[in-house]
Amino acid sequence: MKRAWSILLICVLFLLIYPFAHQRIPFLQQHFTYFNIMDGVMGKQEAKKLASMSLNNEVTTTEQIIDSLTGDTLPPPRPIDQTPQVDTSELYTLLYRFYQALERASKNEGQARISYFGDSMIEGDLITQTLRNALQKQFGGTGVGFVPVTSQTATFRRSINHQFSDNISYYSLLKGKHPTFTFGYGGEVFPLKADSILRWVRYQSSKMYPTTDTFPQVRFFYQPLLGDAKYTESGKIWIKNQSISLPNKDTIESVWLTQKPSRSIATEFHLNRPIGAYGFSFESKTGVILDNLSMRGTNGITLLQIPGSTLRGFNAQLHPSLIVLQYGINMVESDRTNYEGYRVQLEKVIKHFQRNCPQASILVLGVADKGEKVDGELTTATCIPYILDAQRRAAANCGVAFFSLFDAMGGTGSMVKWVKEEKPALANLDYTHVNYLGAARLATYLKTFLIEGYQSYQQAKK
Repeated sequence: MKRAWSILLICVLFLLIYPFAHQRIPFLQQHFTYFNIMDGVMGKQEAKKLASMSLNNEVTTTEQIIDSLTGDTLPPPRPIDQTPQVDTSELYTLLYRFYQALERASKNEGQARISYFGDSMIEGDLITQTLRNALQKQFGGTGVGFVPVTSQTATFRRSINHQFSDNISYYSLLKGKHPTFTFGYGGEVFPLKADSILRWVRYQSSKMYPTTDTFPQVRFFYQPLLGDAKYTESGKIWIKNQSISLPNKDTIESVWLTQKPSRSIATEFHLNRPIGAYGFSFESKTGVILDNLSMRGTNGITLLQIPGSTLRGFNAQLHPSLIVLQYGINMVESDRTNYEGYRVQLEKVIKHFQRNCPQASILVLGVADKGEKVDGELTTATCIPYILDAQRRAAANCGVAFFSLFDAMGGTGSMVKWVKEEKPALANLDYTHVNYLGAARLATYLKTFLIEGYQSYQQAKK
């Protein structure tokens, strides 16, 4: 009996210590997935809520769909067996606006901003940190872009050091809607009250890359509580011994906290009016800026909950030239073959950004591989080709660019190979998430894809 209690105690201690060890030991990051007891509980709650969400026009049966015009029942669409290679001589027309901005950025004539939306595949700045660094080295630019007020991945993100007080409220696309303030650019809002309780956020630069070791400029984004003319500002945000006013003018506001290089920034909020805080942006005046806008557990369709007016407000402040949408892994259902409803919803998301960020090119990333047992053999989940096909057709129907992560990885069975055959391993033992090394490789594939298109753009101008 005593031995059994000892084993139980050791197991409990391991579960408590493992998250901290995973953040600090490269071997664990490369070969095992991150797990935290509290994150695990929250993840189940998020998944339950996500599963219960009703998606307009979503087709629930996997056996048939009904043509909305004729009423005839149709078989589920067959996926294309192999993703066709994108002709990069045509790709540049789909990403033309982004390539124009990239060209200007290379001449120090402005920013080429990439707003990269995704799920847990990019949390902690995975994929995006490597892509950002590679593009900034080639086209200029420094800073990590937009970072939320708080983050569940702050403890293991390497590209910026992030701390915050534990009394800041949090709402997101998966965690309830606030009655007053809308979801922001990343699908989150952090309502701050006008009271005497101290709330603070601190950031420190990272030495991970030369482009991240200094904050070039920093600005803060928020939504004021409008409607009372006697309040011309919401209060102050303090940095060191300096206070900066938070004006109440537009639906989405931003204030520059510093326009001089710095290596850390510590802020305190002293408000006389509630605000919906969103986050801070660390960005140079010119060059490539890449925002990591990740949310664990989302399928991407939830982005429709961000009001068009809010998107337009952020668009007016940030002026993204490329919007990347990387989703699909949270649409995986064993043996499901009908994703027609998902395609319809994804097209709505794309059009939502097209309407409210009209100057931006859009790139849809096809889902990465995911392993599961099929007839007793560990291989690609049977639904992956169907999700990929729905994403490809949605991109084609909306006239935006598409790139298949599944095919970039190697196609069928690639996730299993990345876990079992690559030395060191490129993905975790959940056969779903790539690790740091795998994320860097995916970023390299994506960078090559974008640069090939840019070269075609340059050739077409001659």
